[in-house]
Amino acid sequence: MARTRRGGESSSGGRTSGGGFGAGAKVEVRSDDEGFRGAWYEATVVRSLPRRHYSVEYVSLVSDADPSEPLHEIVCRSHVRPPPPPALSPTRYQVLQRVEVFHNDGWWAGVVSKLHGEDSGRFTVSFPNTREVMDFRPSEIRPLLEWVRGRWIVARDQSTKWDLERRKRAIKHLNLLVKIDQNI
Repeated sequence: MARTRRGGESSSGGRTSGGGFGAGAKVEVRSDDEGFRGAWYEATVVRSLPRRHYSVEYVSLVSDADPSEPLHEIVCRSHVRPPPPPALSPTRYQVLQRVEVFHNDGWWAGVVSKLHGEDSGRFTVSFPNTREVMDFRPSEIRPLLEWVRGRWIVARDQSTKWDLERRKRAIKHLNLLVKIDQNI
């Protein structure tokens, strides 16, 4: 699957009475492709298909065969969700808060690992799966929400104190790896 940018913008709508999405619905589609696993990409439902599948057209991804054409795919219903609602106000993030960031044309889950101060306009986000640590502007970050049984819920940490300490150590380790890599 190509992961190349194409201009476009997202909006909401298109839910059917049966809980699925009708043609024209703006959605996000989760990728399971190597290197893109877990990222959510904006798309429009072209049509609903049998066996809980949809034909979708991506907003910012293009076809390998013709880069001037949007990428079309058949995707499983379990990989499709509506776009989350916008944050009600400028969100204040905390260290270790789970977030999604817009990067490489998709929304990727990460953890806030550093606050740079209110005037800096930057947040450092760590991605434990890829061991990457990057800075993002507030406009590129949203709280991590989960689509559960047709409703958005805040992704809560059901962590124990032990798990919280383990995550803190993991972030310190990621930051150390990045520093070592920069010195090589």
